[in-house]
Amino acid sequence: MIAVVDQASDGEVVVPPESLAPGVAVFAADGSLVAGSVEPGARDEVIRLGGAGRERSTTVPGEEIQLLAVPFTTSRGAEGVMVVGAETAPYERSELYALLATVVLGVLVVAASAFIALRVTRQALRPVAQMADRAADWSEHDLEHRFDLGPPTNELAALGQILDRLLDRVASVILAEQRLTAELAHELRTPLTSIKGSADLALMRGVDDPALRRELEQISESAAAMAGVISTLLDISRDGAASGTHLNCAAADVLRDVADAAPEAPAGIVLDVRADGSAARIAAPP
Repeated sequence: MIAVVDQASDGEVVVPPESLAPGVAVFAADGSLVAGSVEPGARDEVIRLGGAGRERSTTVPGEEIQLLAVPFTTSRGAEGVMVVGAETAPYERSELYALLATVVLGVLVVAASAFIALRVTRQALRPVAQMADRAADWSEHDLEHRFDLGPPTNELAALGQILDRLLDRVASVILAEQRLTAELAHELRTPLTSIKGSADLALMRGVDDPALRRELEQISESAAAMAGVISTLLDISRDGAASGTHLNCAAADVLRDVADAAPEAPAGIVLDVRADGSAARIAAPP
């Protein structure tokens, strides 16, 4: 624009009317308006900048108009000031819209990334959860199953190999415990059978002393009860599931059996068992 004024000026500032865009005003060196249009609300500020004779920029309060004054000197010595004004509202709205669009787009990108990450993580961890459930089930019910995923070429294969080793250790511990219990039960049954047989044989031969007979009967009954306990322990050791919640009994039944098996109470003492209606259960065989 200054180049157009320079070409048209000859000793004084001359501005072709058709060359000025809206919002542009040209002032002579004395501050007089040569050409251009001025916004009514910014007229005083434009005139002030046009007469200042130096480069300045300012914003008109309340009008949202940015003004820029640029002094110039033509090639033929004519001096003047060109004042350019532009409304800032469209730029501010564009800036606000860009900010809102950026925020919305950022929220959408973060939400989409979180959703994709959640889906991918769940799909990646699903085989791990299935392997853990199978390993837990096998450790309780079937110690012979293994994953057998082959060499650990990836994370799942490595996990399968670790779980297989863990199942091997669990199986070896449970089998060793079962063997130990069976051996102990066998070793205890032999002397108990001998004790019970000796007591029964003595009773069959006949015992005249009533006190001795009661003692022999008590020895035979205690040996039989002990043999029953050992048999129960042996059954539990042979079936690992029997020691869990799969085999249980009602507490009321156990209390009634205990009351029936208890010796007669001395005179003046009454054994009172109040277990009727109870739903409590015990995680053990009767």
